[in-house]
Amino acid sequence: STSIGLLAEQALRDVLAIRPTTTDPQSFVAALNNTFSIRDVDGRPVWQWTPRSFTVQADMGEVTGAQASIHARARAAFDQSVLLLEGLSSLRSDADEEDVYATRTIVRSSLLELVDELGRVGGPRIQRVDALFDSLLGVPLQPANPATKTPAIIETDPEKVAGLIGQIRGRFGLARARVNTIDEEQNLTNYLILVEHVIALRLSWEARKKFFTGQEGDVFLGTQLVQLGWALGVLAESVHEAEAVMDSVFLGSAERQTLKLSFNDPSLPFADLSESPLTIAELLGWIERFAREEGPRIIREAGKDGVVSLIATLKRLDKLVGLANKISHQPSDNPTRGFHTPRVQRSMDELVVHVRNATNLAGQVRRSPGPIIKFVEPTTSLRQPDVTLQIFGENFQPGGQVVLEPPGPPDATKQALTDGQPLFVSEGLLRASFDLSSAAPGSWTVVVINADLGEARAPDAFVVQLKATPAAPPVAVAVNPVTGSQGQQLSVEVVGVNLSSNDTWKIGPGITVDRLEVLSDRHVRLHLTIADSAPTGVRDVSVDNGSGSDTLVAAFTVVPPPPDSKPKTPLVIQSIDPSHAGPGQRVYVTIKGKGFTNQSYASLFGDDITVNATTFVDETQLVADITVGADAIPGLRDVIVISASNEIGWLARGFAVDARQLVQPTIQEVIPDEGSPDQHVLVTINGSQFQPGAQAHFGASITALTGFVSAQQLMAVIWIAPDAQQGPRDVTVTNPDGTSYWKPAAFTVTCAGRRGRSTLRARSVVFFQGQDSVITLSQSQLDSRSEAAVTRDVDTVRVVFLHDVRPIIDQAGDNFRLEHVESGTMLPGMLESGKQKIINFSDATPLQPGTYRVIDPEDSVVCEFTMTRQ
Repeated sequence: STSIGLLAEQALRDVLAIRPTTTDPQSFVAALNNTFSIRDVDGRPVWQWTPRSFTVQADMGEVTGAQASIHARARAAFDQSVLLLEGLSSLRSDADEEDVYATRTIVRSSLLELVDELGRVGGPRIQRVDALFDSLLGVPLQPANPATKTPAIIETDPEKVAGLIGQIRGRFGLARARVNTIDEEQNLTNYLILVEHVIALRLSWEARKKFFTGQEGDVFLGTQLVQLGWALGVLAESVHEAEAVMDSVFLGSAERQTLKLSFNDPSLPFADLSESPLTIAELLGWIERFAREEGPRIIREAGKDGVVSLIATLKRLDKLVGLANKISHQPSDNPTRGFHTPRVQRSMDELVVHVRNATNLAGQVRRSPGPIIKFVEPTTSLRQPDVTLQIFGENFQPGGQVVLEPPGPPDATKQALTDGQPLFVSEGLLRASFDLSSAAPGSWTVVVINADLGEARAPDAFVVQLKATPAAPPVAVAVNPVTGSQGQQLSVEVVGVNLSSNDTWKIGPGITVDRLEVLSDRHVRLHLTIADSAPTGVRDVSVDNGSGSDTLVAAFTVVPPPPDSKPKTPLVIQSIDPSHAGPGQRVYVTIKGKGFTNQSYASLFGDDITVNATTFVDETQLVADITVGADAIPGLRDVIVISASNEIGWLARGFAVDARQLVQPTIQEVIPDEGSPDQHVLVTINGSQFQPGAQAHFGASITALTGFVSAQQLMAVIWIAPDAQQGPRDVTVTNPDGTSYWKPAAFTVTCAGRRGRSTLRARSVVFFQGQDSVITLSQSQLDSRSEAAVTRDVDTVRVVFLHDVRPIIDQAGDNFRLEHVESGTMLPGMLESGKQKIINFSDATPLQPGTYRVIDPEDSVVCEFTMTRQ
């Protein structure tokens, strides 16, 4: 029985790609739905099996992460868009029915192709998705620029889009000038909603496209495992092809088992003395077994940790195959002449490519986000023994290493420089030391390797020079303080450009520069002694570095010593709190120091930071009200305080702009969690991090009108179509900023005739779409089981009855009225056709608080509700 159980477990893994468990039946059902799909072929149902990717812990299928999010949005958009598309009618009297039908068919087909491509196993093809969006909406107004990481600019006005959807607007005559009746306006509104669905989907795609380029370090496991599985399969096949090629040049199996590849042969220019010889068969056998058995087994058993553990082996194989390939291209008898034939060389070239591809794919999977290098300081250095390099960026880890790769293409004769124990200052700063005494001149690549093997590269970020480059001419901008008395020793702060320790400063007779302290290339401190006999009066401040000079005219004044007056406190900034903020934030920054006055003000936080106001607290403290721009670039900023007399206090790199953080919403529960076909259900979604404008999606054949209540709650009126398929449904909430959360099997479509569990009865608290209002159903002529929701969508007030209300509301198209009892005003309304049980009241103005009645064509009050502001 044990062996049968193991066979059954293995079969479930192979077919459904899950870990069988008796405690999670929902995962099993979800895996069945993901693995088998039903199609109608010649009037009969056919089940189709889709092979899955590697099984990992808690795996629900291979479409995960960013792909799962955008695919869920695409499915929901398709379900709603097709209904709107089929319901569109032409406003043109001369419309060609065949053209209208053809355009509608092409758009529906393109939308379906788009959904299928976004759900493609192994990730969507970027070019294919872009082409489909270009076909539907037209090409972007401005294409994306990968070099500057500038996203594409697309047309977001529904009435201006081009492409196939734009053709619908033209062929159907869907323009405001043609609208004459309420029905025609509703038809135009449906078209605009259809366009906005597709535009929103394209914006989500543009935001998430980076995850499918193959160049993003922080990838999602499900999509990546599919590609890694394919790469390992190709690698194993490449080994067989290499063996077949070697057989054709009389390098058979027996020879491959005895002939060794001498990687450490001193006669080779690329010899690696650390590698011992391997036979050809040992190397190829190792690669094949790893690609066919060892790698897939470890990934199945250990998931992401398994992939990370394989990186070291893949890198070793990459190195050995590279050396073997170089030996193949080197004319010699090592190991035999057949190994150096063009056929074998080409097969080894292909093997190198496939090993490197698998290594790159595995290297993109890691527990923590990969490191990012923003910039390094200094950017240049002479050849000298002890040079400290500061690397600024993100996601650095303790225990990593910093590597300098020499200029030019990789070569065994060029040695990289490594600091295996750099100083970890923070996640955004590393300090590494190198001996550049014999370093080759030119542009070096800076590489940061984290402890988890995550890697970041900054090509040509550091330059080694044989001799110093002539310095740029210095520029002096301002000094502080601007006065000094006879017989005084003081420090003067100078800000400017291109300042260095090689500068010579002069402030006229009687003033000696005792010491020059360089704080940065824009800030120096002069330690001065003013002689007792120094002439009083105005002085020029000049600087010279041999390449140029600059003079601040009348920038400093020597005055007689004060008799008994208290010396003036120089303007100094000591600290900033808080010292950082994120894009779009408004914060109050406390600046502490000395020498402040009620006329001092803060400045120069950066071009993308606005100082709204500066408040003087006392001579040691100011408070600056600042706003960080929404598009502010993360990094350090200088802080400057300027006095009324233009004295300057400077704190270099005193403030930091944080990287933008997006917070993902979560779903805790859905109440009620079931409903039956042909039913409206008022659903409450409890969770966290919801945003105004968030949308809930319940899958195919369920439409949802979502309202924002609070950051912890959404409410949605959902309509379950009569033909909705029974079974569990995933619920997805998507915020306007593109973040989303997917809760599997959170809602169930039950069998027809069964009412979903509800906590709301005749006195129901319902929501008011898009407004800060609460509607309470206070009285109704309907039976006690009836519930209603009142919502607002653009310029339409909707009364949605959640259960069957016939015969009270009988015929579609009947004229209804919405009466405001206090004012007596009336809004006309029409009952939608079919079993939707929705009355639409057209109104372009907000509802006023008070009591409202829904009155039918026979002047009977159908229901009454009150509306109050929250």
